[in-house]
Amino acid sequence: MEGYAPDDRELMREMRRTRRSQKVKRLLWGLFIWAFLSAAVGIFLMYQFFTLAVVHGPGMGEAAPSGSVLLVRRAREGQPAARGDVILIAREESWEIKRVAAVGGDAVDRDENGCLTINGTAIAGCSAPSWAELPEQPFIVPEGEFFVLGDRYSLSVDSRSPAFGTVRGENVVGTAKYILWPVYRIGEIR
Repeated sequence: MEGYAPDDRELMREMRRTRRSQKVKRLLWGLFIWAFLSAAVGIFLMYQFFTLAVVHGPGMGEAAPSGSVLLVRRAREGQPAARGDVILIAREESWEIKRVAAVGGDAVDRDENGCLTINGTAIAGCSAPSWAELPEQPFIVPEGEFFVLGDRYSLSVDSRSPAFGTVRGENVVGTAKYILWPVYRIGEIR
């Protein structure tokens, strides 16, 4: 009985096919490992510099409707929030989303119509509740603290309430930058 003996061309073809197969396997494994490591580094960096927050309640109005998922850039030393920023605040019982209306040193008062003013400029559509419990009028925001408001003034519990008060800088988790959900609202927070 005579065995099969491939000729040189067949052996060369089989060796090339085997090498190609091994290259493809190495390439696929390399891509898989690269993708896995990239995802791991991305997730690590995401949680170092950002956090996610879900808005509950109508206090932020159209800027961040109830149920919205926000991407919040974590606060860092030397990066204080500015007037107009939407910030995530850590409170004893929960986290809250509010807009910075005044920063340390600003004067918060009411005009003759009862509208809230910051450094003498009225905030459109805003009226304040009784200020009897606040120490002085105009109220001067302490340095390192923020006077915050919800965008829907009538539905928001915020710094106008003595029980809420001003927000100390160390209680600011970060600044909300983007809406990630719902899909039709994806984009920067206005």
